Amino acid sequence: MSVIGILAILILAAALIGGPLLICNIRAIFCREVNSFFTSPLAYVLIFIFLVAINALTFLWPGRELIESEQAALKDFFFYYHPWVLAFYAPLLAMRTLSDEHRQGTIELISTMPVRTIELVCGKFLGSFIVLFTSLLFTASVWVTVSILGDPDHGPVIAGYLGSLFVGGTFIAVAIAVSAVTRSQVICVAVSIPICLLLCIIGFDPVQDFFADSGVRTLAFTGELLASISVMPAFVDFSKGLIELRYLFYFVSVIALCLFITNTVLQNKRA
Repeated sequence: MSVIGILAILILAAALIGGPLLICNIRAIFCREVNSFFTSPLAYVLIFIFLVAINALTFLWPGRELIESEQAALKDFFFYYHPWVLAFYAPLLAMRTLSDEHRQGTIELISTMPVRTIELVCGKFLGSFIVLFTSLLFTASVWVTVSILGDPDHGPVIAGYLGSLFVGGTFIAVAIAVSAVTRSQVICVAVSIPICLLLCIIGFDPVQDFFADSGVRTLAFTGELLASISVMPAFVDFSKGLIELRYLFYFVSVIALCLFITNTVLQNKRA
C-alpha cells in the first residue's frame, strides 16, 4: 500500500505542477460546495443524526457507558465508535459531490469553464471535509463534559480528534471516487459504505486476532497485509495519543490515491 501511495502522491503532484494551479478556482468551488450543503435541510438532518449517534453510543451503549465507567479517558468510550459511525456518515456527506453534478448536467457546464479537473476534485473534497470538521467540532461537548466531571489527558483527546479527521477524510475521498463513476447518489452510498466498513473490519482486533491465532503462516501474513491497508491500527494509535509519521503518510497516501482516481475518471469523461 505504501508503494501505491507513493506513486499516487507523485502522480498527483505532477498533475498539480503540470500547469498553473488556480487557487481561486479551488476556493470558488469550495465555497459553492459549502454554501449548497448548508442551504439544504439535509445537511442539518445529517449533522443532527451524527451527533445523536455519537452521543448515544458514548453515553448509552450497554456495558460501555462513559459516565458509569467513572473513567476520564475517552479512547474506549468515545473515539472507539468514531470509525464505525464515520464509515456511514462520510459517504452521506460526499454522495452528492459529483453524482449530483452528473444528474443535474452541471458537470458538462463546468467542463466548459477554465477549471482543471484536479481543482474541481480538490474543491469538492475540501467542501465535504470542512462539513466533517464542523460536525466533529460539535461533539466537543463530550470532551467538555468529561473535563468537568474528571481530569482527562487532553493530549490523547486532541490526537483522537485528529485521527477522526483523517479517517473521515479518507472515507470522503473514497466516496468522491465512487461518486465520479455514477449518477446515482443511492448507488454511491450503497458502494461507498461497504468499502469504508471493510477498511475498518479488516483491521479490527477480533479479525486480526483470528488471523494471528490461526497458526497458519499464510493466514498470519494475510492478516498483517490487511492491517496495513486498514484505517483501524492508525486510528487506534491516534486515540492513544501516538502520532506516527507512517500513519500520517498512510492517510495522505490513501486520500491522494482516491483523488487521483477521481481526477483520472473525470478527465476521461471530459476528453
